[in-house]
Amino acid sequence: MKKLILPLFLISALSSSAQKETVFGFGALPTPNQWKTIQAFSAEGNTAFRTIYDGTKAYQLSNGNARKNMNGAEAVNVAAAGYSTGSSQLFFIPMDMPELRWIHSTNSNEIPVFNTIRASVLERLDLTKTENQITRMTVNKQGVGYAMTNDAMHLFEFSTGNNPVIRDLGAIIDASSNGQMSIHQTCTSFGGDMVAGDDGKLYLISLRNHIFEIDPASRIANYVGTIKGLPQTFTSNGAAALPNGDLIVSSSFGNQGLYSVNPITWEAKKLFSGEQYEQNMSDLASGYLLARRPRTLTSENNVVNGVKGNLHVYPNPLNQGKDLQFVTDIPLKGDHHVQLFDLSGKIIENQKINLTGDAKQFNVHFNSSFTQGTYFIKLTDMNGATVETTKLIIQ
Repeated sequence: MKKLILPLFLISALSSSAQKETVFGFGALPTPNQWKTIQAFSAEGNTAFRTIYDGTKAYQLSNGNARKNMNGAEAVNVAAAGYSTGSSQLFFIPMDMPELRWIHSTNSNEIPVFNTIRASVLERLDLTKTENQITRMTVNKQGVGYAMTNDAMHLFEFSTGNNPVIRDLGAIIDASSNGQMSIHQTCTSFGGDMVAGDDGKLYLISLRNHIFEIDPASRIANYVGTIKGLPQTFTSNGAAALPNGDLIVSSSFGNQGLYSVNPITWEAKKLFSGEQYEQNMSDLASGYLLARRPRTLTSENNVVNGVKGNLHVYPNPLNQGKDLQFVTDIPLKGDHHVQLFDLSGKIIENQKINLTGDAKQFNVHFNSSFTQGTYFIKLTDMNGATVETTKLIIQ
């Protein structure tokens, strides 16, 4: 199997509104497979790439174990990174080095200062082997970092701040429902990246575009499905959350650009246009969270006719054969679609409804019989804009 040496890009949430969608990352040097230059660009795609750190230059490295500075350190290849918004730290693990490093995104020194600590749990790995390389990392909403080896036999947890502590939680466990689609499979489940969700789960997007939902407490991984709508040659080497909670994925070869992915349907679409974004990128990370919890109309992005409000579905759980009731405190007019998805993003049922008379309440009856379990229900308006997306349990 080809050794996974991946470029790294970081989408960072900063304090000022003007900067909160700035993208930082490790870019490629002219030498093949050298991902060392830190660049920045706007997550809105309205600026060109800007070099923050030239990977051909030296930087200052502060040894956290010995509390001493090492000047003139050389840049390293990076395989995994995560960003902590609370401490404004970009954490990463260099390729073939049993070290956790970080830099403060607010660093304004002319010569960048990187911090590093060595950890015995990392030193036990033979990092010359592909299966032991750490290629996935993320930081959750509590500021706890997670990193994982290619073979998912080691899930590392680390604290953020100036004195990180790293521990090995052990191997990821396949849920019985995963069948042949194991998180430990070389061809389907190695590489890629990991993203923290707003539901407390970790989401592994593998090199081959497969999705696993992982509970960090139990270490159980549930296979969710595959990202749909990507080019045939696209491999998801990097993944992160966007400010609106959608997923962003990138490929490390082919200059295929960036794609955004709906975290409910797992449908992908091209994010930016323009040659400046047709770059090879991977191992994306961000200070944002993947939106997997139910979204309501009270959020910034869910507005009907310019008015914010609340929309609920009843009953939830829903018994087989019963009607689902939608109740809103703002009027809905015109054609709408009600779609039901399973956890893999497959559309189970799609109904068109017409709302008249400033409807604030309406019922929907599903014609199909469903397996008991958890689904997603989505209401869209006549323009295809999402009015509401929420979880629905059918029993």
